[in-house]
Amino acid sequence: MRKLVVIADDLGYCEGYNLGMAKAFDAGFITTTAIFVNTEFAQHGVNLAKDRGMFMTLHMNMIIGKCCADPREIPSIVKPDGSFYLSREYAPDARNPKPSTGTRIADKDDFKREAIAQMERFKVLTGEYPIHMEVHSIMSENIYDGLTELSEEFGIHVSRYNALPQKGFLAVNDLAFTNPEYGPILESGSRLEYWLDDKYGILDAEGDIILTHFHPGYLEAYIMETSSLTTPRCLDQQTLQDPRLKLWAKDNDIELVPFSAAKI
Repeated sequence: MRKLVVIADDLGYCEGYNLGMAKAFDAGFITTTAIFVNTEFAQHGVNLAKDRGMFMTLHMNMIIGKCCADPREIPSIVKPDGSFYLSREYAPDARNPKPSTGTRIADKDDFKREAIAQMERFKVLTGEYPIHMEVHSIMSENIYDGLTELSEEFGIHVSRYNALPQKGFLAVNDLAFTNPEYGPILESGSRLEYWLDDKYGILDAEGDIILTHFHPGYLEAYIMETSSLTTPRCLDQQTLQDPRLKLWAKDNDIELVPFSAAKI
């Protein structure tokens, strides 16, 4: 059977968002969550996830809130008070092709210091280090190179622009990285017809395990103020609770699995 991981991103964003994600998970289609560990409501999100046996991965957040590392040691990605720069402040490059007037460039070593601090925070919250991580909202050559180096140093799976196996893991195909058409569809919000028409490209994707990302959760004012992704979160919340999705998976010989299934 084709194995599919359905990840709900941004657990820990705020209390209402956590509660919405928990309800969506209870519907039985979501298999994994990716958590922000640097937020006020990270522990609340972890508690909800643990109560449900929801597998957690690290959604490395370097956009919203404040850093986990000493801000004096990572000046290229945070302001003096430790708050992160916005995604639109970063300069476009080969890994960040979106039009932008930003000029900021993330230093690779700064990124790695904060990433390691968030890995440590993940362990404090969950009791163990993550086995998978990806970066929220931003990407650049330096960040991608740093992420790859961390993967090799710590044996943690990371999302890459190919579906090749990584040491200790099966071949995981993260469609947000490998399918150019996935991102724009993702940012429009999930709809049942997208699944039925295979607009995500799941049925023909290569790899032992196919990985998808969504953003189900209830909106609060804080999200409206800090995220450009608003209505799509509501659509994901609604669609991922639709019982017809599990029927679609069964009809297409798809097994829904948590990310832990990727570890050898």
